[in-house]
Amino acid sequence: MVRDNYRKGGTVIHGGKEKMMYSLYICETKYPYGINQANTGETIEKKILEFIRRKPYSLTIEIAEALGVSYMTAKRRITGLKDKGIIAKENERWVIMEEGEIHTDSTLRDPFEVSVVFTLEKNPEITIENLASELYLSPTTVRRTIKTLQNRGIVSRIGSARKGRWIVHEYNLKN
Repeated sequence: MVRDNYRKGGTVIHGGKEKMMYSLYICETKYPYGINQANTGETIEKKILEFIRRKPYSLTIEIAEALGVSYMTAKRRITGLKDKGIIAKENERWVIMEEGEIHTDSTLRDPFEVSVVFTLEKNPEITIENLASELYLSPTTVRRTIKTLQNRGIVSRIGSARKGRWIVHEYNLKN
């Protein structure tokens, strides 16, 4: 049995091949330059940086709409760039850090960060699991908070997860 293909003008034999041809058509429509050319995290971040260079006062939703990605994708990528110290927001304006310039935001932003840092100062040998139980937080929340603090240069870890210790560097409390 022969039948016209979905919007391609070709013919496809029934029995499995039709489905395969349709999914190939969808891939060709969605990614005309091939799957490898799809938006990866790296290309999205590069596009965000280009957009911020052109419009430093833009909102996250404007960036998402301009790049054709969801708001949450844009927000996650922007947060990643901020955590890496590549961009910063100063007075409602995005600032891209220069090559080699080290930007460390040593201000503790939320109560989770404050409680984690104070506890690490009191007990530098504490594990993440013990820290989570002491603060009545989930280990995932503690790991995420510590990762953010490490990326901003406020805390660092020396040694292994069980036998190591935390080092708390200079920090500022948010006014």
